Amino acid sequence: MNAARFILVVALVCALILLLVDGNFVGLAASAVTAFLARALLLRDFRKCIRHALPVFLFCAILVVLEFIAHRSLSNLALKTFVCYAIVVLSVHLMPWTVMVRSVSPRSCLFAPVLFLLFVHHFTAILQEETRRSLTAYRMAVPHPFRRGGVRALAFSLDSLFCRCLLRAERFYAAQTLRGIAE
Repeated sequence: MNAARFILVVALVCALILLLVDGNFVGLAASAVTAFLARALLLRDFRKCIRHALPVFLFCAILVVLEFIAHRSLSNLALKTFVCYAIVVLSVHLMPWTVMVRSVSPRSCLFAPVLFLLFVHHFTAILQEETRRSLTAYRMAVPHPFRRGGVRALAFSLDSLFCRCLLRAERFYAAQTLRGIAE
């Protein structure tokens, strides 16, 4: 089962590369919808998937508007961006992380890339948790975000978020350096 999941993830990433190189609008749209719906079925929560995809969708919409203003024509860039998001998120969700780490020997040439992927996965979870905490505190402190001081409070909240994440990453790197892994 885990080998099949790993092969599926590799196939999804290869399909993503082929889709981005080809740039066919119909293929891109179909793959974006398919990847999004597959993730919704895996999570069994369609609203949660929409909430997670909303910032990326808004970014893509702004990209389309800016592209139209600048060139008076549209390319597949926004759709490619959403396809990348949908397939990468689905791949990360399908990846058997614990099995992958246990199955690779420390003497193997695959150990460093697997360890790197595990670190990226770990720090993504940390960034998600820190962002949730920071925005919850911001919502509790600022009841009306568009009134006086709301934008400034958001800027301070984001500054605090980035400082905490940078401090955490620095501590982690220092610990890895002491163990000899970061060399």
